Amino acid sequence: MKKLLLLTFALSAALNSFAQNPRKIKGLVLDEKSNSIPFANVLLLKAKDSTLVKAATTDLEGNFIMEDFKDNHYLLKISMVGFKEFYSPKFIINAEKQGLDLGKVNMLPSENLLEAVNVTAKKPFIEQQLDKTVVNVENSIVATGNTLLEILEKSPGVVIDRQNNAIKLRNKDGVMVMIDGRRNFLSNEALIQFLTNLNSEQVASIEIITNPSSKYDAQGNAGIINIKLKKNLSFGTNGSLTISTGKVFLPDAPNDLYRLSTNLSLNHRNKKWNIFGNINPGSNTQYNDNNLIRSTNYEGLRSEFNQVSQRNGRGIFTNGKIGADYFLSKKTTIGAMVDVNNWNGSMNATGLTNITEIKNQGRENSSLVPLTKSENDNINYTANINLKHN
Repeated sequence: MKKLLLLTFALSAALNSFAQNPRKIKGLVLDEKSNSIPFANVLLLKAKDSTLVKAATTDLEGNFIMEDFKDNHYLLKISMVGFKEFYSPKFIINAEKQGLDLGKVNMLPSENLLEAVNVTAKKPFIEQQLDKTVVNVENSIVATGNTLLEILEKSPGVVIDRQNNAIKLRNKDGVMVMIDGRRNFLSNEALIQFLTNLNSEQVASIEIITNPSSKYDAQGNAGIINIKLKKNLSFGTNGSLTISTGKVFLPDAPNDLYRLSTNLSLNHRNKKWNIFGNINPGSNTQYNDNNLIRSTNYEGLRSEFNQVSQRNGRGIFTNGKIGADYFLSKKTTIGAMVDVNNWNGSMNATGLTNITEIKNQGRENSSLVPLTKSENDNINYTANINLKHN
């Protein structure tokens, strides 16, 4: 019993230590006259291959801050319309260097040649609006090949806690996740799985509302994430088929970490009707490991814990949707939709905790070996009838 209490105490101490020492990157973005630049895009990229890790925007004073990322070699890219893109020198974040203060970054104005003018409109990956932050997933090379959950992990202020199947905004629980402005009723575990299975090719944008107005349910008082799926506005009958696959390479991990996703979308539209549907079957795997070393001293007893754990999961999924909209007039539309998603998978977890207790001249060794296996087979149905009038 004493060992269990000490182990719990050590775990709490380690968690408090992590909470007090978060990895953090901050800076101040200014123009050439040292005036603040609000709403500039700040992207944290891996130094090795420039893949996106986290995104943020500057506030009204030009400040930005980033948290919730792993130790690695990074660089920062800052961009704003009318200014040249800024790239920081490469830097490392690890246990010795847990943060970076970039200080003041002065952006230089872009040079324009007036001999010929081409006007091109392109939405930025992150767009700051009056009451929300919009992540423009559609047609963004940053989002290509990722799942929706991976896009959310990169979005400003969003934290994904995979261990506890939770989504947080600015480190607050109680986030409401909506699909096309409609509240979903999935459990936390089913929602995380649904977002993992949803390919970014099906998503148009993500709206992040950190201060919801009174028109929203009180459940979303920590914030609202509204996922807007792509809609086909072309007349006639058309469709698309996309297939994506990938494999993860991690040291000392299983070799079969593959994932496959197929999406078939069909749409028929005329002056009065819009009938649509899609089916998205595939398979997914996941793996993570932890190696933690802790030492505690309590009432003359020194306890050392060396903990190793691994979790390996896999499964198959199918998402499907069918619906129709009827245009009563130019301003009024009535519609109905049925959405089904299914997941059939398993998760195996193994671990080993070696415990050494030292008191006076005595030394005692012991160990804990947890083994868990879970099977998860669930299917969720969602249906709604909606009326829209402009």
